[in-house]
Amino acid sequence: MRLKIIPILFLPFLLMIFVGCQKSEKTLPYIGFHQPIKKNVNGKTTIDTIYHTVPDFEFINQKHQKITHQILENKVTVVNFIFTSCPTICPKQTRQLQKIQEKTKGLKNYQQFSFTVDPKRDSPERLKQFGEKYQADFANWHFLRAEQKVVYELGMNGFYLGMGKDNLAEGGFFHSSNLVLIDQQKHIRGMYDSFDEKQVNQLVDDIKFLLKEKIQQF
Repeated sequence: MRLKIIPILFLPFLLMIFVGCQKSEKTLPYIGFHQPIKKNVNGKTTIDTIYHTVPDFEFINQKHQKITHQILENKVTVVNFIFTSCPTICPKQTRQLQKIQEKTKGLKNYQQFSFTVDPKRDSPERLKQFGEKYQADFANWHFLRAEQKVVYELGMNGFYLGMGKDNLAEGGFFHSSNLVLIDQQKHIRGMYDSFDEKQVNQLVDDIKFLLKEKIQQF
């Protein structure tokens, strides 16, 4: 009889050990092209990895201020692409960013970028009005414009987001509904569907995680 009872008594303990073994430290992926390289460390050859980083850029924000890639350094950034006359995706995306702004209020070294895919119509003044509509805090939420060619090049090759003109799309443009998470070293660490509440909540958690994570140099 004892032999049958002992395994039952130890079952909770064994489950605790199993669960403990399953736990691991949280990590976020590095998204995009990466290249292994050889390095010499103390006379030994080791393999390291160079990860994709957001390329250099120069845009103008809603206040006519020049914003460059340097503003990404040592900050966690969430990026999306919009246009102010967009009737569908953009309002939903921007409302999500408005919620994220509220949930990250007071966090140091966090910022949000909304790039317009329609710079011909979206002047800085128009972008400012659009941001004000969603109670954007312009201290850390920039609405950015540049020549259309520059915007698309950065969006597709820098952030891996699809976009372009489309006469069949509402508003005349198509673009991804994803929100992109950039870390302090300009690496892409996550993409989140702005229409999925669970993913948006996960994004908020990941923002806070990166702000606490030890910055790694690659």
